[in-house]
Amino acid sequence: MLFRELALSAGDGEIWQITGANGAGKTTLLRILVGLHGFFEGEVRWREPLAPSLLYLGHQPGVREELSARENLRYSQALCGQGGDPDAALDAVGLYGFEDVPAGRLSAGQKRRIALARLGAGRTLHRHRPGWRGAPGRAPAPGRRRRHPGAVHLPPSSRGRRAPAAPGRRRRHAVSGVWWAALRRELTLIWRAPADMVQPLFFFVVVVSLFPLGLSPKPELLALVAPGAVWVAALLAVMLSLDGLFRRDQESGALDQMLTAPVLTVVPVSAKLLAHWLLTGLPLALVAPLLGYMMQLPVAVLGTLMVSVLLGTPTLTVVGAIGAALTVGLNRGGILLAVLVLPLYIPVLVFGAGVVRTAQDGLATDGLLAVLGAILALALSLGPLAVALGLRISAGD
Repeated sequence: MLFRELALSAGDGEIWQITGANGAGKTTLLRILVGLHGFFEGEVRWREPLAPSLLYLGHQPGVREELSARENLRYSQALCGQGGDPDAALDAVGLYGFEDVPAGRLSAGQKRRIALARLGAGRTLHRHRPGWRGAPGRAPAPGRRRRHPGAVHLPPSSRGRRAPAAPGRRRRHAVSGVWWAALRRELTLIWRAPADMVQPLFFFVVVVSLFPLGLSPKPELLALVAPGAVWVAALLAVMLSLDGLFRRDQESGALDQMLTAPVLTVVPVSAKLLAHWLLTGLPLALVAPLLGYMMQLPVAVLGTLMVSVLLGTPTLTVVGAIGAALTVGLNRGGILLAVLVLPLYIPVLVFGAGVVRTAQDGLATDGLLAVLGAILALALSLGPLAVALGLRISAGD
């Protein structure tokens, strides 16, 4: 037990400093207050629901090094439903000229400034500097707004007023905005780390290519083992890419930022899963017919093979993401991830390889493809919710 009989009441405008020895529970207390730690007895009450203005900064700034300062801040704005010019917020914290610089090239203090810029995002920011842009010794005309050199002036919100949208429409727009921002971010991250995209595909090709060398070059034998060989290789390739799915966000503090945002965690999680499948699972499905042809599968069966992999790899991604979410906070969690995920992969493996084998025998494959589709529909409907819950459990230590 870290502390007991703790009572704390903070009013508007108050600043509190929490001090204590290492291990006394300072970080744990702050994580409890922002909802990242749920294993405690007692009650935390806020006068108002956690608003977009809440900013939690842990030991890490929540900045991904592959993204620029502007890209990191835009994603934060989307998560918190903030508007405004990100360049203005960055200028206000002294990062003018560093907007397009990857965060990995910035110092630790500059990364903290990116995180602090979230406080000013969506607000009117002014960096007042001496002087007025006009004739010397001349006062501004009545009603004319002063403009300081280098200042950031955002237009007043009263201009161009429109009738407020219905609450349901605003919520749908906010959710779709967060989803598209998260999808764009994840695609950018994977694209800028090509090893994460190439490694599963390379593994898939190498493993299938080893079967003719280690088994036998006889066409009839290769065709017999081809469905199982291709599917086992695809399953392992997908699992290989899952360990880092949430780990880099957790190490950088971006995961805490996502979990404390005033948006359902399932929204950015679903975008992350789609981006991961598009750049890892989809290439496997496109390459599968070529490897099947190399394994002496009949040409008429190659289409069925590709369809089965297209239906199966999203399920593998979603189910594997549940295990990745539960093990994200563990050191060397890759082994535990395999133990958790492999038994759940068995139905997809059985029906995926079975539909290809059925097509080889010249039988109808509609039933087996329908089963794969039903498993996929179940995974898509419940999987993102389970992943979000797993992240909450892992964040609570």
